[in-house]
Amino acid sequence: MGKSIASFGLVPNDLSFFDVENQTRELLAERSITVHEKDLNAITLFNEKQRHAFEVISHLIYENKNRAFFVDGLGGTGKSFLYRALLADVRSKWYLALAMITSGIATSILPGGRIVHSRFKIPIDLSESRECKVSKQSNLTVMIGESKLIIWNEAPMSAIEALNDLLQVLMNSSKIFGGKVVVFGGDFRQTLPLFVEESNLRLLMLA
Repeated sequence: MGKSIASFGLVPNDLSFFDVENQTRELLAERSITVHEKDLNAITLFNEKQRHAFEVISHLIYENKNRAFFVDGLGGTGKSFLYRALLADVRSKWYLALAMITSGIATSILPGGRIVHSRFKIPIDLSESRECKVSKQSNLTVMIGESKLIIWNEAPMSAIEALNDLLQVLMNSSKIFGGKVVVFGGDFRQTLPLFVEESNLRLLMLA
């Protein structure tokens, strides 16, 4: 009388159901991102450089190799076109691909795009610390662990080192970006040089 299910040895003692509902909901939300046919077919419209980038990155993704890329190009040269194709290809195979964008205005460019500071908890002010407050037991850690690809659009002048530190800690790996395939992109031509504690006259001379 009054025995619990644990008495029958059917459930491991160390099994935890903590936050399973939320974890499942977040993972399902990522896996439920719509994959558009036009993004899957984008490869047929690629120019030579886009096709080469797509093939190199895709090969490393599915061979479980570690690499970081930076896609450089002027605005309107097809960077987002490439990102969308990569995301669609990975997601169509039922893998996770995380899309990050520095500016909230641009989140609609990539399906499932999130502001990078919000998703990875990267501090806005990095003058004191670049530590990201993410627990190893969080849903984000689970998603990163399962992800095949991470894309960060508009990355110049962003805290790329903070992301590297975070992924290495969460993935328990000393490999760059925790062993993940990460694609950064942007246009450094739109990035102004940064000079610390210079006089106004000196800044005018450097402009």
